[in-house]
Amino acid sequence: MDEGEDCWFWREDDAVRWWTPRATGTLPLDPLAPAAHDRALTLADPEERCLLATTLAPDLAQVLTERLAERPGPWRLHLGTDLPKAWQQSIPFESLLHRGQRLDACIQIIRYAAPLATPPVLPRTSQAIFIDLWPDTERTGTAGQKLFDEPLAAVDIGAHLRGPVDTHLELSKLDLSDAALLCVIGHGSEGLDARPFRTDMGEYWTLPVLQGLPPLVMLLACGDEKGNLLDYGGSLLDAGAQAVLAPVGRLDAPAADRFLQAFLAGWEAGRTVADLLWETQREPDSDYGARRLRLLGRGDLHRGPTCAWAEQPDVALNEAAKNNDAALQALLERITAREFRVRGHLDAAVDDLYDALGMQYDDPVAETALLPRLDRLREDLPRLTADWVTPYIVYLAEPYDHSLLARYQSLGIDLRPDSPSAPDAPHIYHGWGKRHYRNGHYVEAIETLARGFARLDEARLRQAGGVGLLGLLVNCLIDLDWPGPGLVLYDSLDACLARTRDKLSQFQKINRLDRRARLALRQGYPEQALTLYRQKQAKDHRDPNRERAGLLYTAAWADPHGEARPLAAEVGDILRAHAPVLSALGPGNATLAYLIRAYALWAWRAQDPAAFAWLAEQLTTVRDRLPVQDTGPLGFTLGYLHLYRQAAGDTSVALPPWEIAESALESWHYWFELAVFSALLGRRPQTERFLGRFQAQRAEAMPVLERLPDGLVIGSPIAWRQELDRRGEEERRLLLADSPPAVEDLVKAGVLPL
Repeated sequence: MDEGEDCWFWREDDAVRWWTPRATGTLPLDPLAPAAHDRALTLADPEERCLLATTLAPDLAQVLTERLAERPGPWRLHLGTDLPKAWQQSIPFESLLHRGQRLDACIQIIRYAAPLATPPVLPRTSQAIFIDLWPDTERTGTAGQKLFDEPLAAVDIGAHLRGPVDTHLELSKLDLSDAALLCVIGHGSEGLDARPFRTDMGEYWTLPVLQGLPPLVMLLACGDEKGNLLDYGGSLLDAGAQAVLAPVGRLDAPAADRFLQAFLAGWEAGRTVADLLWETQREPDSDYGARRLRLLGRGDLHRGPTCAWAEQPDVALNEAAKNNDAALQALLERITAREFRVRGHLDAAVDDLYDALGMQYDDPVAETALLPRLDRLREDLPRLTADWVTPYIVYLAEPYDHSLLARYQSLGIDLRPDSPSAPDAPHIYHGWGKRHYRNGHYVEAIETLARGFARLDEARLRQAGGVGLLGLLVNCLIDLDWPGPGLVLYDSLDACLARTRDKLSQFQKINRLDRRARLALRQGYPEQALTLYRQKQAKDHRDPNRERAGLLYTAAWADPHGEARPLAAEVGDILRAHAPVLSALGPGNATLAYLIRAYALWAWRAQDPAAFAWLAEQLTTVRDRLPVQDTGPLGFTLGYLHLYRQAAGDTSVALPPWEIAESALESWHYWFELAVFSALLGRRPQTERFLGRFQAQRAEAMPVLERLPDGLVIGSPIAWRQELDRRGEEERRLLLADSPPAVEDLVKAGVLPL
């Protein structure tokens, strides 16, 4: 059963979370069907066979039935330690019938299961301690064999205490926690209100747990049919054991002896407790031996050494995951399981990944190295892990590798909004929304963000993932030339960020200055945008050239002969130092491309022949890189060079036709920017077409925006329709006039390619 799937149940507030690596959901806290409350259920092979569908609560029965339909078996069902006692000891899971078959034919039940995603602490030694209280008068089996003697020869015995006198004298001298396993053999009291064991002298006895316990404790003594030894086993887990094997009902001594012999041989070979119990329960004549035993605690416990990455403690796994892909996959799966176990959702999964790997957000070296590793692993990840890793690959691909964007465009993801196990982590919707945003599919981006907002309450909106959704929504409104609503939602973003302290939000607090600067440009306030870019430059030292690009781009629109001139000189020196510049751009959203764009804008606005001449030397590479590079910066660059030549009348350089850039930008849905360039270049038919496409796209987004939660807006609701009409009229007035618009009028209105 080593490859069997695991299904977990644990308490989550006033409900029960069910979880597999592929799906999850919640259930009511009561596990029994209404009619089953009036029936006396026993755990040890009840005479009245119970049907799964009529014994369990309907929702619980449905979950198990669906899991059985997906995978008939074998698999493990873990009942978490925090579940009510009714789940652990009132339901005869093993003997429930489904389609005429007992559940224990295909499912292994593990009660009082250890917390999910916490690796076992493997035994420090191989020694076993045996407390053998079996009476000498019953030592010989029906076949003449000596019971409970032969199995012990297979293991490293640290102590073998035989009989109550030896046990009384020697047990207090032992450190039980220093052994690998402890096995108690004897008669049971078979009473919940009595001590669990009974000696041949008629005394009732229990383990002295204050001396500590080894990782594995085995109880080979008769229990009652209601689970008195399960109750006792739970107390042993509380006292420090990691796994307990305890019987329900009476054991047959020869069958228990056969179980012990097979189990100890497999234990010495490094097999897990769960696998060994499962296998011994399939053996003939195990009905009153192995099949009566129940597993409590850790089914994955075994003798060392560690045999899987998932068994490594956090510190070791985190360190290994920095360079080893198999360890990274185990880390990703552990994060998924732990996020659901601790929080009930995946909101902080990316934060946890960065903490584990010692990474900082927006570190281009670390993130560029992480991206291809995640891409390699994605197809092998379980569904719930892939649900958050895949959109994060898309999120990283946007700045670092646009070739992945194209591949993941066709891949897509089923967000399953109506499924009870749908992922609701905000960054999942953020990642897929950003994919649509980068492709210019603003309606799809806003629809994806709206689905993310719909799954958040007010508290989670003000956490890292919520502010990520809000920040991307502001970006969408900036690109849709909708500065009024964009500023309103920016204020909401700013207020949310003031209340957050996580790593991603600290990163967002710096990036909000860039959003605010672009909003200022959209409103026609370039001087304000310059101030904001200077503030970001002073606070953000991750990529200084990115802020230089923003400063020059803004200053070139506002005052090309003033502050822009020294900035242009600085940027020109940087570009020339990187020659040949475009060969170093890489496949993503490269800073050098934004420096080139800003330099080209300034060359046109300042009519600087030296800058134009240098840029003209890059034209072949610009044209060749357009299909594979981020189209925006390089397409804009070619547009500004055409505007320079139009203004200067310089025909000495043969520029690639504008239609090359126009076609590339159109394929990425740069409708608004194409409308502005077409208007400036005096191409009226193209201006009408592109502006029409853009305004239709924006109008299509409005119904989705109108349905956004009221809690997103601080103050009065946004008048979306009035803002749409006002902005649309202004765009048409400027871009569809009889003559090309004056640049100063575009700057004042904020109708600019950004």
